[in-house]
Amino acid sequence: MDGSGRWCGMPAWLFTVALMAFTVHIAQGEDPDTTPPNVTCTDVTTRPFLPNSFLGLNAGVEYTYEDSNPDPSGVTYNVTKGPSGDLFPPGPAPVTMYAVDIFDNEATCLFYVENTLTELPVNCPDLNRTVATDMGLPTYSYTPSIEASDVTKSTSGYRYHGGAVSVDPTTAIGSKLDVGTHLDTVLISDEVLSKTCIGYIVVQDTTPPNVTCTDVTTRPFLPNSFLGLGVGISYTYEDSNPDPSGITYNVTKGPGGDLFPPGRTPVTMYAVDIFNNRATCLFYVENTLTELPVNCPDLNRTVATDMGLPTYSYTPSIEASDVTKSTSGYRYHGGAVSVDPTMAIGSKLDVGTHLDTVLISDEVLSKTCIGYIVVQDTTPPNVTCTDVTTRPFLPNSFLGLGVGISYTYEDSNPDPSGITYNVTKGPGGDLFPPGRTPVTMYAVDIFNNRATCLFYVENTLTELPVNCPDLNRTVATDMGLPTYSYTLSIEASDVTKSTSGYRYHGGAVSVDPTTAIGSKLDVGTHLDTVLISDEVLSKTCIGYIVVQDIEKPSVTCPADITESSTNVIQYSANVSDNVGASVTYSPEPGSIFNPGVTTVSVVARDQAGLNDTCSFVVQVTTKLAVSVVVPCAVVLLVVFVIGFSVYYVKKSKERRKMKVSRTDGKQSSSTKTSDV
Repeated sequence: MDGSGRWCGMPAWLFTVALMAFTVHIAQGEDPDTTPPNVTCTDVTTRPFLPNSFLGLNAGVEYTYEDSNPDPSGVTYNVTKGPSGDLFPPGPAPVTMYAVDIFDNEATCLFYVENTLTELPVNCPDLNRTVATDMGLPTYSYTPSIEASDVTKSTSGYRYHGGAVSVDPTTAIGSKLDVGTHLDTVLISDEVLSKTCIGYIVVQDTTPPNVTCTDVTTRPFLPNSFLGLGVGISYTYEDSNPDPSGITYNVTKGPGGDLFPPGRTPVTMYAVDIFNNRATCLFYVENTLTELPVNCPDLNRTVATDMGLPTYSYTPSIEASDVTKSTSGYRYHGGAVSVDPTMAIGSKLDVGTHLDTVLISDEVLSKTCIGYIVVQDTTPPNVTCTDVTTRPFLPNSFLGLGVGISYTYEDSNPDPSGITYNVTKGPGGDLFPPGRTPVTMYAVDIFNNRATCLFYVENTLTELPVNCPDLNRTVATDMGLPTYSYTLSIEASDVTKSTSGYRYHGGAVSVDPTTAIGSKLDVGTHLDTVLISDEVLSKTCIGYIVVQDIEKPSVTCPADITESSTNVIQYSANVSDNVGASVTYSPEPGSIFNPGVTTVSVVARDQAGLNDTCSFVVQVTTKLAVSVVVPCAVVLLVVFVIGFSVYYVKKSKERRKMKVSRTDGKQSSSTKTSDV
């Protein structure tokens, strides 16, 4: 204890109270739970649907658990439970159950899990079968009819011991079986259980069938395809065992099968019974066609003389793709047809009527078709056109002229496809810049007589039709700096069209600010001008940038001051700010301080009104007699300890409130002392 009534920097009475509180807390401590749970368990049998799996015990039915602190995660076992857990063989298997409470006290219980199976729970596959004697032999060589993959479980939840089953016939593979019925016994097993399955093998004879066949003609709707013989009509089949797959041929039958040319084609029929006994029969298939079964295309046509010439240069009017079949089921030999006119391509035909003969053929058959060509005059149409202005909703697109309004067309033969232009019209066509653009209109009559007309399309736009984005914004100065480094607040993707049908020249717009990126802007309001443009037009948009200072100043107080030689105290604090700040003290430096402890408050404030504060202590010391200070402190300590101890035992909550109140009282007393 020093002359100020402190013990090792702590008031003596406060140290004593803390020691007493620690002693009472230790006296009231309790030991943790060390009693293990009380558990019981009973033997169980595996479930019928999971006969070699253990699903766990049911609480309150197959086991009990008693403890003041329950097991937080449930009981566990020395085996893995569930449909994918440990496999349990037939008979009882010992299992240990573990129960651990929240204080790690463990109890165990031994019980038995019984698997009551005595036979492998599988379904016997169908082993009954009828077989033929081996080719040319009076016997059948035995082979198993099933494999392990053919075995299915009668209880789906059963899991094979060893992971799979084996299939073992009692009859040796290759054993010779005579015609007749034979017992077939198979043992199906895993590593623990097995099941015997039986069936019967019937061995039958190998006599080939007796067949006859007659010649046939192809059907009219499939004239070069063979559809097969009709049983009892164009072929007969006699055998004690029926043909399992029907008769077959040395050709492919059906609409997608072999092609049969005109005339008679030899075909061999095959008949094989269920014992693979084979018989054959030869017959002929006749195709009676003499002409290619196609429809003659319309070869009649009217043509115009060639441009500037008195004749027409002959070209065929049809191609192979224009030919259609008169019998849809006919298939072209070679896969396609050729079209060959008898008139040489390029022959000069005068105005008038001319015979047009065309030979249509595949690789086997052909057909001759005729028509007439009428050659007509070559007078071009008479057209006029006027200048137009683009529509407001599609200001840089040309939608075409209106007949009878912005153009006229006169000709004895109408324009078959309408007028055309040297530009692409429509919303997805050519782009028209501001001003007048020359366009040529074309009109061609049905004889390919051409007329043109020049007109102008005017785009009246003078400014890019876009909406100015909002450029007004408030920003903060850069961290630690008195200025803001300029950045652009919008991108091209922020620009929207004021006329939705306008299409940007070049496909997109660019956004260019007049203020250089990175320019330093002081606190205040600045004009922000941005030029939005495509490759032809532009628009100037403006806004205002308000630069604000949101970085508050930083003030650091000096260390606490203790002075015994004077009561006029000088001091200063360190202040920093990105823009600049003023500092105020309370009390001001150079003030006269009364003996005792005084708190000095410091406030730094910048131009934006942001501030930071700190404080430190100034202590002016005076020499006080130890004999006066010590007795007062001792008396206060004894009184406080007695009162505090009584209330600590009764009410811990009131003790905390009393401690806070007492502490506040001491601080108030100190403040009053420093003001004297």
